[in-house]
Amino acid sequence: MDTHSAHNNGNFTYDPAIYGLSLAYWVQVTGTGATTTGTGITTKVRLNADRIASMVCYRYADASFYVNVPVAPTASDVRSWGFRIPGGDNYGRVGFDITDTDFKCVVYDNNGTLLDSETIAWDAAWTATETKYRIVWYKGGVEFYIGTTRVAKLQMAGLAANTAVPSLPMPIDINNANADNMDIGVIILKDISSWN
Repeated sequence: MDTHSAHNNGNFTYDPAIYGLSLAYWVQVTGTGATTTGTGITTKVRLNADRIASMVCYRYADASFYVNVPVAPTASDVRSWGFRIPGGDNYGRVGFDITDTDFKCVVYDNNGTLLDSETIAWDAAWTATETKYRIVWYKGGVEFYIGTTRVAKLQMAGLAANTAVPSLPMPIDINNANADNMDIGVIILKDISSWN
């Protein structure tokens, strides 16, 4: 299957009901192997002590991730989803992050320096329920939404002169370092500026 050609118009939907866990799109970064769960339209990608990344890189996009986090953030939790170069530390990273009890939206510049980190109060309605987490990443800023509510926004205005919204092409990176089941449903990318 060639998932590369499926998004040459600047838009792409990764639907596990169609692709399952496509090794033409995903690579296992850590862990013993992400799997799928469910059948037909209920198929999800399941991570249990796993980290995966897309082989396709994106630069600016409006991305919606449908993620089922099994438990509210607690001590020793390590989970994240968004755009990140697995071998590049935090260079240009844009995404949602759970570390211990903290749930944050994070944005790093191209050199891996933290530009913004907004702590979001966890809503019990997000626990063990597939929830839409949206990142709108563009040249002038980054916005984060959960459902339809904007929870954080970073814009160029007000940033120090030596900082900039990240512009590196990055893969989608999804990490569940916990020994529990975090499921990923549909991922929808719109208005992709460029990819390689």
